[in-house]
Amino acid sequence: MSSVGNQWAQSDPKAAMAFVQNLPGGNTKNNLVGNIAGQWAQQDSEAALAYAQGLPSGAERDRVIQSVVSALSQQDPKSAAALVSTLLPGTAQGGAISQVASAFANLDPKAAMEWIQTLPDGSAKRNALQSVCWQLAQNDPKATAEFVQTLPASRERDNFVSTLASQWAQTDLNSAVAWASQLPEGRAKQNALSSLGPQWAEADPQGVMAFAQTLPAGSQQNQFLGSIASSLVASDAKVALEWGSRLPEGEGRNSFMSGLASSLAQTSPEEAAKFVASLPAGQGQNQAATSVVSVWAQSDPKAAASWVAGFPEGSARDNAVQNLLSSWANSDPGRASEWLASLPAGPAQERAIQSFISATSWQFPELAAPWAVKISDPNQRNSSIENVARQWLEVDPKAAEAWVAATTLPDDRKERLLRNRNQ
Repeated sequence: MSSVGNQWAQSDPKAAMAFVQNLPGGNTKNNLVGNIAGQWAQQDSEAALAYAQGLPSGAERDRVIQSVVSALSQQDPKSAAALVSTLLPGTAQGGAISQVASAFANLDPKAAMEWIQTLPDGSAKRNALQSVCWQLAQNDPKATAEFVQTLPASRERDNFVSTLASQWAQTDLNSAVAWASQLPEGRAKQNALSSLGPQWAEADPQGVMAFAQTLPAGSQQNQFLGSIASSLVASDAKVALEWGSRLPEGEGRNSFMSGLASSLAQTSPEEAAKFVASLPAGQGQNQAATSVVSVWAQSDPKAAASWVAGFPEGSARDNAVQNLLSSWANSDPGRASEWLASLPAGPAQERAIQSFISATSWQFPELAAPWAVKISDPNQRNSSIENVARQWLEVDPKAAEAWVAATTLPDDRKERLLRNRNQ
């Protein structure tokens, strides 16, 4: 049916569409309607447009318009953009807007930007910005930078700035750095510097380190130092370590050392562990250790666990254990549970239990359940029991109900839990 419909659409799309309208509803009809509309738009966009606009509002009209927009956006994005506005708000319109924006930006970046600005705020506008960002930055980064200044402060604008910085740095690093440096203080500037930092570090490691030390102490400097550390280690680990040792004590140095440790762990966790051991005790070492554990746990959680077991008691060990379990519980919850049982009872194990439950309750509630009832604090225990039960009731109600009945959860909370589940 599909091949016949496609052939018919090539010779007489109007007649083919009229025939398809008599077919029973379903995927076959939907697919044929979309294919015929697309081919019709390629042959005679005006006729296809007129047909689509003459249909009554509804899902079928949206499907036809989407197909027409898809074909038209490559030939006449302005007309396609006007047609998009006639779609009902929702997923169909959002996808069509992104498609038109991308095609529009290839042909006329300035017109694409002007059109996007006319869109109402919402997910469709955000997706359109994301869709065209790379193309705009490649075609004319300076014009794109000017366009960014017209956008209202928002997370989407900050993400746009980040993408622009990264793309611009590939073609003109100096201009990208100059632009990012003059941005007003805030998240957008942080994102821009962090995005171009790794490329800058590869091209001019000495220059990037000098610039990093001119930044005001705080989150902006910390984020930038962390972003360039991995590139510097990849170029010359020994030199990167020397640079790190010259940084003044403080959060900036800690962020840099943490980034070095994380990068080393990607290729050699054992070497990263030795590096962490060589650092002076304190917040910097703790932060670097957590970074190594987060990476190591993904490749060899058992080895990471052996390393963590040797940490002295304290917040650094607690944080490392929680990071390890969060990762290990997702990849091998059974072995993670066995290792959790080997930890000495006490507040540190209870904090680890909370991490294990958070990582497993949604996917493996039967493994999280035995740990939830072992929490000593009554309020935390009851809360954990309820969280595990909600997840378990969705996949195995009989087993979950039996478990809830046997727990120490107060009867009124048991009843409310089961009643809400049946509503």
